[in-house]
Amino acid sequence: MVTPRNETERAVFEVWKELRPDEAFVLGLDECAGRLFIPTQGRVDGLLAKISRIQKSATSPIERKLLASFRASLELREPARLPQTRTAGKPSTRAGSACAARRPPVCELSFSSRATASTIS
Repeated sequence: MVTPRNETERAVFEVWKELRPDEAFVLGLDECAGRLFIPTQGRVDGLLAKISRIQKSATSPIERKLLASFRASLELREPARLPQTRTAGKPSTRAGSACAARRPPVCELSFSSRATASTIS
């Protein structure tokens, strides 16, 4: 593994490990095995404070952009990424696929131009 060149780079790396321990494990950091980031209000506030402290000393544009990305992912919470979802037509049901038989129904919403009527299919 590459060694951080300075304290700011090391701090950014530590924030990444705390925010995305699953990614860190997949990329080879065994110390992150079995860890998840659960976004409780206290943990989110703590990470935002760390990010603010690190941003003050960050000189590299890459570090600043990465920290801004971390901040945005914490402040602008997106829905969780779901496994495969149906986009059009029927879901594939290959012979022998146990997964296809257990797949929950998918709800699709369509809105009129006035956004008042919705249809669930």
